[in-house]
Amino acid sequence: MEDVKSCYLCDRLLVDKWEDNHNVRCKCSNCGTFWLSFDAQQFLPPQIVADGLKDKRYLLSGYVRELQERGAEPPWINLDNYQELLAFAHPPKTLGDKIERVLLYVYQKTNELYDEVPIDVNQPAVVYARSKTQFESWLQACIEKDVLERPYKGDTFRVTLHGVEIAERLEHEGPGNQCFVAMWFSEDMRSAYRNAIKPAIEDGTGYEAITVDTREFNGDIVDQIIAEIRRSHFIVVDLTGHRGGAYFEAGFAMGLGLPVIFTCRSDHFIDGDRQKLLHFDVEHFNFILWENELQLREKLSNRIKATIPLAK
Repeated sequence: MEDVKSCYLCDRLLVDKWEDNHNVRCKCSNCGTFWLSFDAQQFLPPQIVADGLKDKRYLLSGYVRELQERGAEPPWINLDNYQELLAFAHPPKTLGDKIERVLLYVYQKTNELYDEVPIDVNQPAVVYARSKTQFESWLQACIEKDVLERPYKGDTFRVTLHGVEIAERLEHEGPGNQCFVAMWFSEDMRSAYRNAIKPAIEDGTGYEAITVDTREFNGDIVDQIIAEIRRSHFIVVDLTGHRGGAYFEAGFAMGLGLPVIFTCRSDHFIDGDRQKLLHFDVEHFNFILWENELQLREKLSNRIKATIPLAK
């Protein structure tokens, strides 16, 4: 094990650092735990600067910490995927979003009414804050909005009754009883969605199927997709057509710890020479292979009912 050094993401001192075949597993009190490839150890900080993303580095800290708070496995970070991880990050944008993010963080640490929850402002990544000072300002805003209170002007906070009402509403809103569907929207796949995927998800489960093809989206469509995935209980990814967006959406959902069910039409899974056509990163998952809509509906319905708890 090497000597403890500064975190590659936030510059704070690492709590610990383990080496494994030239890769390192880093533990930071702010960012959480993550793996760093050999090349990223040497070149990630200068690469971030060269890419003009130095002021976005806090998003990596926030995303890694978010994964830890959700109980997901520590992510791998390398020079090829770090910008993709930046895209997965979902920081609060408006003041209202920031207040809600801090409130939910404290609420989720609360076991009983009026519990006092210790908050370390030296860990701003827990709410995607850029700095200790910004985290402190968000906490103060929560106090002024009467959703948090600071009983003894120390490092402990508790949720007010007003804050409990808001937090419980936010928890109820998402992730909700919806399933995001990532797929190729060719004409034949639209038919497969209408006649197989959507009814398999919705019939007798209490879930609602959501796609970017069934709602009107304003603004940045990537932001909308990410928001819908975050609201989802699980997602279905059909890789027929091998569209890059479907791989992206699957990776984002898996990073959040959401259940992902993979499907693919048989002729897009294995070619005439019995060679797999999928990206190697997903070949090991338990795919539902289908040849017609009836088969897809039956197999997908059985998988959902066997592996996903029914909606409340």
